[in-house]
Amino acid sequence: MNVWRLITHHDNPEYALQWFKKKSRIAIGWGKIGNITHNKYSSTEDISLAIKMEYPDVSNSMIGGICLYDFCYNMQPGDLIILSTGSKRELVMEVEGEYEFNKYPEEKPLGDYQHQRKACILPLDSDELWKTAGSAIVEGQSIRWPLVQCKNPVSTSNIIELICGKKEEQIPNSTSIVLEEPNSSVANSIQITSDNPVYFDPWIGSNYGSDSNWGISLLILGESYYNDYQKDPLPKSWTSDLIKHWGIGTGKHQFWTKTVKTLTGSIPDQQERIDFWQSVAHYVYVQDQVGSGPRERPSKQMWQNAHLAFKHIMSALKPACVLVIGKELWKNLPPETVNATGPLLCENGKTMQTAFYGTALMGSIMHVSATGYSAEQWHPVVTKFLAEVKERQIA
Repeated sequence: MNVWRLITHHDNPEYALQWFKKKSRIAIGWGKIGNITHNKYSSTEDISLAIKMEYPDVSNSMIGGICLYDFCYNMQPGDLIILSTGSKRELVMEVEGEYEFNKYPEEKPLGDYQHQRKACILPLDSDELWKTAGSAIVEGQSIRWPLVQCKNPVSTSNIIELICGKKEEQIPNSTSIVLEEPNSSVANSIQITSDNPVYFDPWIGSNYGSDSNWGISLLILGESYYNDYQKDPLPKSWTSDLIKHWGIGTGKHQFWTKTVKTLTGSIPDQQERIDFWQSVAHYVYVQDQVGSGPRERPSKQMWQNAHLAFKHIMSALKPACVLVIGKELWKNLPPETVNATGPLLCENGKTMQTAFYGTALMGSIMHVSATGYSAEQWHPVVTKFLAEVKERQIA
């Protein structure tokens, strides 16, 4: 993921910083030129010319064109922003949304800061992130510009180290990779053998099973991991590592927050996040590392390779239901699963496809990180899905 440094506002930096925090947004000026994408400004020169026409008295139209182009086209969800007031690096936020344009100016002093993106605060030391990102900016830019890109991208591993300093005692306890069957004292370990290609061990909450929040064993199935700018392979414990830090730790990330909100119907506080993740199991389907960024897709061979590992996981965990995150993942599940069609569930304008894997009912939702996803809209049909599972168990 890339790291950017954004000066909040040249004249009123403290006000802008508080606005960013309160609104969970980042913003930049030159709003008079209008919506960059709708006006089809496709180059830095296009944007610079528009700035020069709308702001004839400014002398930084060229700089503005570069900054706005980066803000609109090069910045991506998942990137990190170091917010500076000009004299001090103050805060780190993560980009959560695509480029947006607010057609109405903000209240003064922000005014024309109408180019915006959704963002959330991260519990990172801004100076330490600056060092991790190379303590410098990319060649050709100037530190005086409002928006600049830091020299080095960072990985998820870097971020976890910055948050917790590799100190496990700062992380809420979770279960180990030893699987304990619900309502049973018999423990089963998932071992990698020639017949069992599981690499990424699943997360198994301590209350997974009949003691969960729903009284059933729920497996949340994700798609894949990418290895962002890391030479070394991700560890086997990566799923648990991420949940410890982003799921039940102090960090916040849209994937983990939206997943919880989809099932609970509300934005969780710290304790609610812990209770949630201790009530479920989570496993990532593709066992290969998929490229170096979120937009890279698993290959056909990767999908096929994942089938056997998934069978081992289902045998070990014996979930009553599986919530499948992402339509592409749903399409690439083992053929015998997708062909065992279950009931079509409809609620609140959303439709959920279901299928059976043995006795487990599987249901598919849109990927929670996809553009346009709404946890509020999907929550009712997911609730109906869980109720369907409970009714079948009682019957």
